[in-house]
Amino acid sequence: MKREAENPLSTLEEEVKGNPTETPTSENPPARLPKQRIALLVGYNGSDFSGSQKNPGVRTVEEELEKALYRLGVIAEFNFGDLKKIGWNRATRTDKRVHAL
Repeated sequence: MKREAENPLSTLEEEVKGNPTETPTSENPPARLPKQRIALLVGYNGSDFSGSQKNPGVRTVEEELEKALYRLGVIAEFNFGDLKKIGWNRATRTDKRVHAL
């Protein structure tokens, strides 16, 4: 299934979540999207973050991105919390309170 950038976010959320009125069963498993590689270009104000790289015990940009992708259904529950399982790579690293693109 190929997605176009013009698709509204609500349409993409429906694709990920499936029909909420149907209860998943062994005969009717929840809808899953095929694995895809995605790239994110993120800009942020680092005032409230302790850097970009995930670091236990502090709020980081990677942690917030991972939570957002999980809530959208892009990251499966059994992969949440371990960035190695989803092949996470970054091309940046900043210190705390630093703004970046």
